[in-house]
Amino acid sequence: MAWFFRMALLACAGPLLTVLAACGGSGGSNTSVAAAGGAQAGPLTGAWFGAAEDETGQLHSVRLTVAGSRVTSFEVDGADVGGSGPLGQDDAQVFSASLTFPQGQLQVILFADPAGTHFVYLDNFFRFGVLQKDATTLPAYASIDINGTWRGISAFTDFAQYQWDPSSAICIVGVCSVTEVDDRMTESFTGGFDSVYGRWLGTSVINLNAGPQVNKISRAFVSPDKKFAGVWRCLVGADGSVLFPNKCTYSAWGKT
Repeated sequence: MAWFFRMALLACAGPLLTVLAACGGSGGSNTSVAAAGGAQAGPLTGAWFGAAEDETGQLHSVRLTVAGSRVTSFEVDGADVGGSGPLGQDDAQVFSASLTFPQGQLQVILFADPAGTHFVYLDNFFRFGVLQKDATTLPAYASIDINGTWRGISAFTDFAQYQWDPSSAICIVGVCSVTEVDDRMTESFTGGFDSVYGRWLGTSVINLNAGPQVNKISRAFVSPDKKFAGVWRCLVGADGSVLFPNKCTYSAWGKT
């Protein structure tokens, strides 16, 4: 339950996301308008389970329940942490929530697959993971589970705005060749692997269409059925701190 001890009250209770004019993220053509709590989030109704890391990098199992347009329960490592609140569908694959816990409130963004059976979880304290609908346990993961061909979206958000574009990856022996709208990158998930929670540590080298290479650190999680992957990648400051959220992007990919 230590995951939620550091929550602070949000400064305002307005919409989580607004029109994206120029975010400085991955770029692309799909700029979206979001209104948290607006559209019914029926596609995500059900019980969700998977693995996530907290802001310190510690790993946890996470269970979340959605009923209609509300998150109704939230468990971390099997303990109910009391989170609930409205869930809005902001775009075809983007959902947002404002969850209330005994310690305060939390902003959450979910990047789902088109079928609504998996999503990437991200909150404003930089907790990140992958959850699967109707999953009940985590499998035994193997390092080769990251290999294969993946397709989905890559996104930027600073929790006030967001943008997403199509992306894809081909991963061989933990090294992924990623194609996005504005750039290509090589992600090497060879820095460490956790077989219990299905997390890979890596680095990303972004080859921009114009300009120098950009180096980031990255993480990947794979869903319990091993058919969906979530990735974050962020710049690191001179002091070694991750520059979240303004210098991070995320991917939500299904295996093809």
